[in-house]
Amino acid sequence: MVNGSQAEALHEARLEVRFLRDTQQAMQDELERTRYEKDKAVEEAIAAAHDEARQLGLAIEALGEEIDRFGFETERQVQEARAAAFDEVAQLRRTIEALDAELENMRFGNDKAVQDAVYLSSDELHQLRAAEKALQEERDRQTILHDQTLYRLRRDGRDEVQQLEAAVSALTELVGGRHE
Repeated sequence: MVNGSQAEALHEARLEVRFLRDTQQAMQDELERTRYEKDKAVEEAIAAAHDEARQLGLAIEALGEEIDRFGFETERQVQEARAAAFDEVAQLRRTIEALDAELENMRFGNDKAVQDAVYLSSDELHQLRAAEKALQEERDRQTILHDQTLYRLRRDGRDEVQQLEAAVSALTELVGGRHE
C-alpha cells in the first residue's frame, strides 16, 4: 500500500513527467516550425536568385542587342561617309574633266591663260588628292574606333556574364549547403 508521502511523490513525479512531455512536444513543434521557416527561406532565396539570374540574362541580351545596333549604326555612318567621299571625288573628277576640256579649248588662244589654268588645275588636283587621302584616313580611323569599341563591349559583356555565373554558382552552393 502507498502511504501519503509516497502518493504525493508519485503525483509530483507524474506531474513532472507530464511537464517534460509537454516541454518535449513544444520543443518538437518549435523545431518543426523552424525547419519549415528555414525551408521556406531557402526556397524564396533560390527563387530570388533564379529571378535575378533571369533578369540579368535579359539585361545581357539587351546589351548585346544594343551593341549590335551600335555596330550597325556605326557601319551605316561609315558607309555614308564613304559614299559622300566617293560622290565628292566623282564630282571633283567631273570638274577636273570639265576644266581639262576648257583648257583644251583655250589652248588655241592665249598661252599665258593656258599656263595659268594648268597651274590652277594641278593645284586643285593636288588638293583633291590630299582631301581624298584625308577622307580615307578618317574612314580607316573610324573603322578602327568602331572595332575597338565593339571588342570592348563584347569583352565587358563576357566578363559580366562570367561574374554573374560565378555569383549564381556561389549562391547555389550556399543555398545547397544550408538546405542539407
